Amino acid sequence: MPDRDEFAHLPRGLRAAARAYLSAAQGTPFSSEAVAEGLDELFNGGVASLPAQLACWEALRPHPEQQAFVGPSFRRQELEAIDEVAREHATNQLDELLALALQRSLLADESNIEVALQSFVVSVVENKIVQSKRGVVAQAPDADLDKARTAIAPLVAEAAAQLLSRPDLKRLGLATDHRRPLDLHADNLLAGDL
Repeated sequence: MPDRDEFAHLPRGLRAAARAYLSAAQGTPFSSEAVAEGLDELFNGGVASLPAQLACWEALRPHPEQQAFVGPSFRRQELEAIDEVAREHATNQLDELLALALQRSLLADESNIEVALQSFVVSVVENKIVQSKRGVVAQAPDADLDKARTAIAPLVAEAAAQLLSRPDLKRLGLATDHRRPLDLHADNLLAGDL
């Protein structure tokens, strides 16, 4: 009887990413190509509210000389503005996760939008692959998630940079950048032994 695919409930494009994430969490070699394909799948269609949220972020960020005057009422105003943009432009759960990540960054006094977007990408992976019903945590509760986050950090940074440079993108295209070229002389193209 063949081995059961523990991530069969996930969409086809996320199954290999979940297996790679689990391998990274266990400290074994993992396929960065599978994680890149998973990120492509997660962000397929883009994030509808991203251009508006980036504009909102820029408009709300105080200049360094104004930083001393930022108080709780101004912070509440910033959080409400992000909520309003999310309500106005949201089309799916990615928009909600983006708003939450931006709000968390504001509350942590993080002014670098790229760091905020990295937090957003991590939250999408956590929500859709790691913490989802029968996700990585359900399949391997003792998995070292910090180890996996560290292992996929370069891909997360690359995804965040793509989102920042092209906020209206419909597909990240990370998989094409991370696809390993086929070596006809070194790779075994036949299944099984000869």
